Amino acid sequence: MLFSYKIFTYLLSFSLVTFVYVYVLNLPGHITQSYDLVYEYYYTNATYSLLLDVGLVAFYMYVSNQLYTWFMLPKSDHALQLIVLLCTTIMISGGCMIYFKLFGNPKLFFTRWFKRAGYKAILYDVYLVSLIYLLFRMINVLLHDPMHME
Repeated sequence: MLFSYKIFTYLLSFSLVTFVYVYVLNLPGHITQSYDLVYEYYYTNATYSLLLDVGLVAFYMYVSNQLYTWFMLPKSDHALQLIVLLCTTIMISGGCMIYFKLFGNPKLFFTRWFKRAGYKAILYDVYLVSLIYLLFRMINVLLHDPMHME
């Protein structure tokens, strides 16, 4: 039951943040100044991109939670959890940026994305992942989930 509850709150958080962040405010376009690539990713290839993003954001949150547990940090320190998530997002996205800039096939979307957007792509990921995580936490608190993100 707890696992399905977390999946529900994660998907709800992801959907709300993505809808407002991408489709209402177009923040990825404003942050990266790569409006055509944002359109290609979120409109032309919407189904594939949204499914990929669901998996990627969940992966960032999972890795962050594993690091938090591995370092035996206090589960009650929510600010520290957010900092670990931000650092995890920067490391993973930064690693992807370096890889795609150095070795990426020029025909691949992510090669073009990282070459044009550069560090702004990492900033975009940090905003997206942290907002989804914060909304996920807020929903858990509002619905009185005793486990939160443990």
